[in-house]
Amino acid sequence: MIDQDRTEKITLSTTTPEDAFFFFYTNNSETHDIFTLECGMERCDSNKPTLKRCYNYFALHYVVSGEGFYKIRNQVYRITENHVFAFFPGEKIEYYPNPQNPWEYKWVNFMGVKAKYFFERALFSPDNPVYCCNDPAIGQGFSKLIEANSESTRDILTVAYLYEIFAKIISERQTFVVGLNTLQEDYLSASLTFIEQNYHNPDLSLPMLAKHLGLNPSYLSRLFKEEAGLPFVQYVLRYRIQKSLDYLVKASYTNKEIAYSIGFSDPFYFSKKFKEMTNMSPAEYRKKVRKTNEASV
Repeated sequence: MIDQDRTEKITLSTTTPEDAFFFFYTNNSETHDIFTLECGMERCDSNKPTLKRCYNYFALHYVVSGEGFYKIRNQVYRITENHVFAFFPGEKIEYYPNPQNPWEYKWVNFMGVKAKYFFERALFSPDNPVYCCNDPAIGQGFSKLIEANSESTRDILTVAYLYEIFAKIISERQTFVVGLNTLQEDYLSASLTFIEQNYHNPDLSLPMLAKHLGLNPSYLSRLFKEEAGLPFVQYVLRYRIQKSLDYLVKASYTNKEIAYSIGFSDPFYFSKKFKEMTNMSPAEYRKKVRKTNEASV
């Protein structure tokens, strides 16, 4: 999971992992309704410390085996096999394995116009963040997410499998909510399209977007944070860093060229923010991905 305070070892792989910890970037933010950021798994040991976090995206974790504990809003939940537990943007959380029976889980981090809507339709909320699944297809959906790493179309597959997971959970929980776009969702969709078309412009700003949409900047700021799950500036920063991954993997651009191409006027600031979000420098990321690709040939 992308997080500035992260200290866990990062391992990139092109196959279903045998290691204790594994994740991969999906980088499919062009899909506005819902798009995945990362998928991964972790098999915790009894000494793993409590993780205290406040993420700026949505996430679902599926417990494959073992047991752990999840704390949100001063409520502690005991999580066991076949349970799904959810993370919410801006909510302070803690989670840790039971030392006597540490858990193994798979996860997916995601954002998008409909991310909040899907959580609500699946009856997930900060006051109701845990669900015990009965349908084995839900767990299989998380496995498909991990296995998608080896596919050239993983950016499409991960979104498809996330939709499948939500469909199974919503069906199982028997919620029937008509999915109509609200005016706020329409504004957010237009905002994301504007960001996609202008992220390379270093002058991209909330006032510029507000003027384009004909909205008050203060209103748009509140709306964007409520609907997207994080502030405008953080969303643009994350979007730009995600775009940089394509440049780092697919071509031999310099850091300076990449920074200018994605809207950074200062290459050193780009490198700093890249490391904060991925826990590695652009050069280290490029080296890891190339090494992984060579090993898969």
